[in-house]
Amino acid sequence: MNIQARSIKLNKSRKKNTTRKTMWLKFGIVFHMIIVMAFVFGIATLRISIDQRATAEDREADRLVKQIAQLDREIENYKLKKEKLSSWPNIKDRIQKFNLALRMPEPFQVQSLTVSYDPAGKQKTSGERKTAMLSQR
Repeated sequence: MNIQARSIKLNKSRKKNTTRKTMWLKFGIVFHMIIVMAFVFGIATLRISIDQRATAEDREADRLVKQIAQLDREIENYKLKKEKLSSWPNIKDRIQKFNLALRMPEPFQVQSLTVSYDPAGKQKTSGERKTAMLSQR
Protein backbone atom coordinates (compact mmCIF):
# COMPACT_ATOMS: atom_id res chain seq x y z
CA MET A 1 0.00 0.00 0.00
CA ASN A 2 2.70 2.36 0.72
CA ILE A 3 4.04 2.09 -2.81
CA GLN A 4 0.65 2.79 -4.28
CA ALA A 5 0.13 5.90 -2.21
CA ARG A 6 3.45 7.22 -3.25
CA SER A 7 2.77 6.75 -6.95
CA ILE A 8 -0.62 8.47 -6.65
CA LYS A 9 0.99 11.55 -5.12
CA LEU A 10 3.48 11.76 -7.97
CA ASN A 11 0.70 11.57 -10.51
CA LYS A 12 -1.20 14.40 -8.80
CA SER A 13 1.84 16.66 -8.69
CA ARG A 14 2.56 15.99 -12.33
CA LYS A 15 -1.00 16.91 -13.25
CA LYS A 16 -0.59 20.28 -11.53
CA ASN A 17 2.58 21.02 -13.48
CA THR A 18 1.03 19.99 -16.76
CA THR A 19 -1.99 22.23 -16.24
CA ARG A 20 0.30 25.19 -15.60
CA LYS A 21 2.38 24.32 -18.64
CA THR A 22 -0.67 23.86 -20.84
CA MET A 23 -2.09 27.18 -19.63
CA TRP A 24 1.15 29.00 -20.52
CA LEU A 25 1.35 27.07 -23.77
CA LYS A 26 -2.20 28.11 -24.70
CA PHE A 27 -1.47 31.70 -23.71
CA GLY A 28 1.71 31.68 -25.84
CA ILE A 29 -0.13 30.27 -28.85
CA VAL A 30 -2.95 32.82 -28.50
CA PHE A 31 -0.39 35.63 -28.06
CA HIS A 32 1.52 34.56 -31.17
CA MET A 33 -1.69 34.27 -33.17
CA ILE A 34 -2.70 37.78 -32.09
CA ILE A 35 0.69 39.10 -33.20
CA VAL A 36 0.42 37.32 -36.58
CA MET A 37 -3.13 38.59 -37.07
CA ALA A 38 -2.06 42.14 -36.19
CA PHE A 39 0.81 41.86 -38.68
CA VAL A 40 -1.54 40.60 -41.43
CA PHE A 41 -4.05 43.36 -40.58
CA GLY A 42 -1.27 45.96 -40.77
CA ILE A 43 -0.11 44.69 -44.17
CA ALA A 44 -3.68 44.67 -45.51
CA THR A 45 -4.30 48.22 -44.22
CA LEU A 46 -1.03 49.41 -45.75
CA ARG A 47 -1.91 47.85 -49.09
CA ILE A 48 -5.33 49.51 -49.12
CA SER A 49 -3.79 52.86 -48.21
CA ILE A 50 -1.19 52.59 -51.00
CA ASP A 51 -3.90 51.64 -53.52
CA GLN A 52 -6.01 54.65 -52.50
CA ARG A 53 -3.03 56.99 -52.88
CA ALA A 54 -2.15 55.52 -56.27
CA THR A 55 -5.75 55.95 -57.46
CA ALA A 56 -5.78 59.56 -56.27
CA GLU A 57 -2.47 60.25 -58.03
CA ASP A 58 -3.79 58.68 -61.25
CA ARG A 59 -6.86 60.93 -61.12
CA GLU A 60 -4.66 63.97 -60.54
CA ALA A 61 -2.39 62.99 -63.44
CA ASP A 62 -5.39 62.59 -65.77
CA ARG A 63 -6.70 66.00 -64.70
CA LEU A 64 -3.32 67.60 -65.37
CA VAL A 65 -3.05 65.93 -68.79
CA LYS A 66 -6.46 67.34 -69.73
CA GLN A 67 -5.44 70.77 -68.48
CA ILE A 68 -2.20 70.64 -70.50
CA ALA A 69 -4.14 69.66 -73.62
CA GLN A 70 -6.53 72.57 -73.08
CA LEU A 71 -3.63 74.99 -72.62
CA ASP A 72 -1.99 73.67 -75.80
CA ARG A 73 -5.22 74.36 -77.71
CA GLU A 74 -5.34 77.88 -76.27
CA ILE A 75 -1.72 78.49 -77.30
CA GLU A 76 -2.48 77.33 -80.84
CA ASN A 77 -5.53 79.60 -80.97
CA TYR A 78 -3.46 82.57 -79.79
CA LYS A 79 -0.77 81.82 -82.39
CA LEU A 80 -3.40 81.74 -85.13
CA LYS A 81 -4.92 84.97 -83.83
CA LYS A 82 -1.47 86.61 -83.77
CA GLU A 83 -0.80 85.50 -87.34
CA LYS A 84 -4.15 86.83 -88.45
CA LEU A 85 -3.67 90.19 -86.71
CA SER A 86 -0.13 90.66 -88.02
CA SER A 87 -1.02 89.87 -91.65
CA TRP A 88 -0.81 92.71 -94.16
CA PRO A 89 -4.50 92.62 -95.19
CA ASN A 90 -5.53 93.07 -91.56
CA ILE A 91 -3.03 95.88 -91.01
CA LYS A 92 -4.22 97.56 -94.22
CA ASP A 93 -7.84 97.32 -93.06
CA ARG A 94 -6.93 98.81 -89.67
CA ILE A 95 -5.10 101.69 -91.36
CA GLN A 96 -8.19 102.45 -93.42
CA LYS A 97 -10.53 102.00 -90.47
CA PHE A 98 -8.67 104.49 -88.26
CA ASN A 99 -7.72 106.76 -91.19
CA LEU A 100 -3.99 106.45 -90.55
CA ALA A 101 -2.30 107.89 -93.60
CA LEU A 102 1.33 106.92 -94.13
CA ARG A 103 3.56 109.95 -94.52
CA MET A 104 7.24 110.81 -94.54
CA PRO A 105 8.88 111.54 -91.18
CA GLU A 106 9.70 115.07 -90.11
CA PRO A 107 13.39 116.03 -90.33
CA PHE A 108 13.83 116.08 -86.53
CA GLN A 109 12.59 112.48 -86.43
CA VAL A 110 15.44 111.22 -88.67
CA GLN A 111 18.87 110.35 -87.28
CA SER A 112 21.98 109.03 -89.05
CA LEU A 113 23.73 105.91 -87.90
CA THR A 114 27.21 104.98 -89.15
CA VAL A 115 28.28 101.34 -88.95
CA SER A 116 31.82 100.17 -89.66
CA TYR A 117 32.14 96.55 -90.57
CA ASP A 118 34.31 94.07 -92.42
CA PRO A 119 32.57 91.90 -95.05
CA ALA A 120 34.08 88.84 -93.32
CA GLY A 121 32.00 89.65 -90.26
CA LYS A 122 34.78 91.06 -88.08
CA GLN A 123 34.32 94.55 -86.73
CA LYS A 124 36.98 97.06 -87.72
CA THR A 125 37.40 100.75 -87.47
CA SER A 126 39.07 101.07 -90.87
CA GLY A 127 36.57 99.28 -93.08
CA GLU A 128 33.74 100.03 -95.38
CA ARG A 129 31.30 102.52 -93.91
CA LYS A 130 27.55 102.53 -94.43
CA THR A 131 25.07 105.07 -93.24
CA ALA A 132 21.54 104.14 -92.29
CA MET A 133 18.66 106.46 -91.65
CA LEU A 134 16.48 105.81 -88.64
CA SER A 135 13.22 107.49 -87.96
CA GLN A 136 11.27 107.94 -84.78
CA ARG A 137 7.71 108.95 -84.19
